[in-house]
Amino acid sequence: MLKQNNEYQSILNDKFPADGIVLYAKQSGITSFTSLWAIKHALNTSKVGHTGTLDNFADGLLVVLSNRMTKFVSHITDFDKTYEAIVKLGEETDTLDRDGNIIKTAAIPSEKEFMEAAKSFVGEIDQFPPVYSAIQIKGQRASDLIRQGKTVEVKSRRVEIYENIVVELKMPYVHLRIKCSKGTYIRSLARDIAYKCNSVAHLVSLRRTSVGPFLLKDAVGYNKLPQFCLSNIEKLMEKIASPSLIEEPEKEEIQNATKHFTPEIAKQCGFNVLILKHEFYEDFLSGRPVNINAFEPFNLEWKKELIVFAYENSARKKFDIPRLCGMININGKRAKYIFVIQDDKPLIKRVNHKKPKNKAAKIKKNVSECL
Repeated sequence: MLKQNNEYQSILNDKFPADGIVLYAKQSGITSFTSLWAIKHALNTSKVGHTGTLDNFADGLLVVLSNRMTKFVSHITDFDKTYEAIVKLGEETDTLDRDGNIIKTAAIPSEKEFMEAAKSFVGEIDQFPPVYSAIQIKGQRASDLIRQGKTVEVKSRRVEIYENIVVELKMPYVHLRIKCSKGTYIRSLARDIAYKCNSVAHLVSLRRTSVGPFLLKDAVGYNKLPQFCLSNIEKLMEKIASPSLIEEPEKEEIQNATKHFTPEIAKQCGFNVLILKHEFYEDFLSGRPVNINAFEPFNLEWKKELIVFAYENSARKKFDIPRLCGMININGKRAKYIFVIQDDKPLIKRVNHKKPKNKAAKIKKNVSECL
């Protein structure tokens, strides 16, 4: 490992949490992975993870975790999500979105027919994910297998649609607002609603507006997203020739938006929170056996993963911000460690993230013919 500059590390830790949460507004035209470049650059770390992929054409909320907070990625990925979607009826593409090739056409249903069909897609449903998706089949993405010319059969999955609201109709376009469980594909939902009213459809725009308790309006870069409505469809369908041309938030904006994971945020996320007593602080951080007497408050009915914080160390010195210590399960009356965060300040190294250069100009997709 490269030698660290302690003064440099101190400055960084004063600016933003070393282990933090960033609410980030991904823009359309880039992958979720590529959109992490700005965060890696701003936080000077290569260790970041997002909690749920958005398709290239989609925009909206990414909940991004840095450094040791990446241990929580799988937990936050399980949260319910809310989306805004614009559906075009009468045409189906192979990818079920605007980036695919048209493979089917059909008559456009009446507004009444569509409204009735949409109402039936609320509650638990069995849904077939798109073949162009990240679904794993024998260790490979379904989309990769399709591009290799192989036949792919995806299995249906049980998902739940909590809300499916028709916001606006201007045929052949419909604006939907959907609140759903983990694993729901909005592309598949649009396809299935269209089939219900004897038509076909695909998504032309998609925006994620919430992940669990986290909201897009609180995300850094939110002000760079176009207004999401049918009257602004041309702007929403605008294509960017290169990821390097996307205007990202400033480095300082991202640093200022990075949050500590606090007991309050943990509770908002649905976790049960334990406070570690000061006399057990060293034992816990060393991974030595402790029982339920090491924590307060404690409820024997809490069976799932528990997040542990400390307000003071073994010398009774109080922390400015509650210190995240780790995650446990309870086995009988014993704490079973899932992970422990031992160091107060992880090393942060200088990271030279070079953004790919591309001088191609911005290209607007011509949608005048279909409006």
